[in-house]
Amino acid sequence: MPEWANDASLFELMSTTLYTSVVGDILDNNGRFVQFLPPAVRPLLPKFTLAGRAMPVLLMDVFGH
Repeated sequence: MPEWANDASLFELMSTTLYTSVVGDILDNNGRFVQFLPPAVRPLLPKFTLAGRAMPVLLMDVFGH
């Protein structure tokens, strides 16, 4: 049984327990490389933490007539 009951408790667990390097190692071990934003992308304040789901997309300009 999971240690969380809903998304709010899951995100709390993620933001207080997981570390970026651990998540990166797990993703690398599962063949999911290059899964992080570049280091230049930072929170507005050092005390901020971001945890949640992402929906990655690939964008392309399309021009119609």
